[in-house]
Amino acid sequence: MMQILERTPVWVWPLLIGLIFLGLRSTKDRTAPLWLYYAVPFLGLLGLRTVFSLPQGVIVWIGFAVAFMVGESIGYRLQIKWIIEKLAKTIRVRGEWFTFAMIMILFLSNFVLGVTRGVSPQTVSQPIFLVIFVAVIGFASGSFTGRSLRIIHVKNTTMV
Repeated sequence: MMQILERTPVWVWPLLIGLIFLGLRSTKDRTAPLWLYYAVPFLGLLGLRTVFSLPQGVIVWIGFAVAFMVGESIGYRLQIKWIIEKLAKTIRVRGEWFTFAMIMILFLSNFVLGVTRGVSPQTVSQPIFLVIFVAVIGFASGSFTGRSLRIIHVKNTTMV
């Protein structure tokens, strides 16, 4: 375990602290610029970048696509509960723990991938590892996209 921590690049720890801060901030009601929520689907591109780094195969892309669509659907349905008010340039949303969980899942999944590549590179090419990994990152990435789509579709109004 110490070897894993020692071999982890130093930039990972400030990134983790920043993501924890961002995730904890999402647990409180907040107002943010709309453009920020419209940019969130680009987190899905980070997932794609990771998928491109994996051993390629149809199972990888199908697994990612299916999980992404499931995550997108769930994110879309959940987001309506968290919208308090959408105005022309800002949105006010309720605090929730889902964002924190999805941020940590994306971070930890990529951390596990890096550790697995270092400790047991042959594991990364195993179909079961690939399916589970792309399902997890696909779901998390898709959930952010679905939430942004819901915000795009909601009319400028105050929600109850």
